[in-house]
Amino acid sequence: MKTHVGSVVLVFIGLLGLLGLTAGCSVLPEVQPDLTRYYVLTPVAPAAEAAPAPERPRRISLRVTDMPAFLRGQLMKVRVAENEVRFVDEARWAEPLESGLARVMRNNFDLRATAVRVVSRADEDRDFAVVLAFQDCEGVVQTGAARLAARVDVYTSGVDAKLRAEEEFSIDVPGWDGRDYRALAAKLSEAAGALSDRVVTLLSEAEK
Repeated sequence: MKTHVGSVVLVFIGLLGLLGLTAGCSVLPEVQPDLTRYYVLTPVAPAAEAAPAPERPRRISLRVTDMPAFLRGQLMKVRVAENEVRFVDEARWAEPLESGLARVMRNNFDLRATAVRVVSRADEDRDFAVVLAFQDCEGVVQTGAARLAARVDVYTSGVDAKLRAEEEFSIDVPGWDGRDYRALAAKLSEAAGALSDRVVTLLSEAEK
């Protein structure tokens, strides 16, 4: 009799445990799909109205200085008001933005090789040093544009380098709907192409 009662108790305890496991499983959250998308800046060929190519390419060193802290990293940034920005968690750069801007500018100059050649080795001769300080790289909701802004400084090469050209460059590429982040990356790439063309023109002016 005691054995029978003990068996019933064990079965009952087992059923309670099974119910507990079932209940526990039912409250586990469902696995949600990862909606994050990653984007890159891409090189853009020179515009038709870019400055004519010189007799030989101008050899330059290219340096991208520190940008504002809020621009760095991989989250895409959207300006929703003059003093308000929003970081888009589901739309990210595939690399830190500072690295992407430096890369795409070098790639753009490769496409403009008849006018500019970027040298990286310390022992290579160069004509100028180009320093870029990016200030904006964002989508602007209010105007439906992609905005890129940077300060450009062009120095002569050598120990006694002199500033030969400078400009506060800013461009808004229109036609962004405020939602398509792939299109935003493409339009910011277009803006970087325009900046590359402007640098070529500044180099021409620096030689005068």
